[in-house]
Amino acid sequence: MNLPFTEKKREVQMFREVFGTDEGKEIMAILARKFHVYKYMQTPDPYISAFQEGQRSVVVQILEILKTDLDAVKRRLDQLDDERLKRRQ
Repeated sequence: MNLPFTEKKREVQMFREVFGTDEGKEIMAILARKFHVYKYMQTPDPYISAFQEGQRSVVVQILEILKTDLDAVKRRLDQLDDERLKRRQ
């Protein structure tokens, strides 16, 4: 029995169950916005840069596990931003 493969398969299945729902997709878009997936936050402090890259890499890894198209997440993020702006008006 290939236990690491079985564990990895279960892990991927859990990620897909959680982030496969509409709410999960919305959360993924929020995480992508908050943790700089689509923009580079340049700072003179290397510790802050490393911290921010660590945040970003977690979100990117989840997207890779889900085999999610970054453009699809960006479209969802833009949609959420549009809805938020409409609520403010």
